[in-house]
Amino acid sequence: MNVISENYTAISSNIKADMGGFIESCGKVEQTVKEGLLLTCISRMQRETIDLFRREDEHDGVNRELEMRSLEDQQHSYTHMASEGLHSITEQVKQFEHACTQMGNLTTNLEITRVIGRIEGSIIDSPTTNVNELIEQLGTFQEAVTKGLRDIHHTNQEIRSDIEQILMADSNLQHNAA
Repeated sequence: MNVISENYTAISSNIKADMGGFIESCGKVEQTVKEGLLLTCISRMQRETIDLFRREDEHDGVNRELEMRSLEDQQHSYTHMASEGLHSITEQVKQFEHACTQMGNLTTNLEITRVIGRIEGSIIDSPTTNVNELIEQLGTFQEAVTKGLRDIHHTNQEIRSDIEQILMADSNLQHNAA
């Protein structure tokens, strides 16, 4: 039982240590998503402004060519920043998935420790040890972490898919505008 306790302590310490990086990675993904989507929206607004400006009648004293060039330069700049931001999201999601994989490995180690503990607990089988209760709590914790990681993996896949769709839609809009 001492070896099981030591394994559990080591795994628990690893989970605590990795949790900081996991949370930091999650925060980076969130911030990058917000920035990427903001830049994408600004780029689309710039594109719409250009379309409106093209349809307007000419006004006295306005250098239409200069204004169009300025608007197009702004739109290209924001489109470039938005594209970089969206690609950055994909990279952040990859790093976050790596953190999830590490956490998944630790939950696998928890499951192995739990199985060994269950075997050892059945050998001891003393009403005063509470080993089985601890093993059940460990199992509940491991199941919750595993479910959470599955949910996070699913969300990561959705983020990647959404970004691919946004990049494709923006690429089509830029191609059609040219």
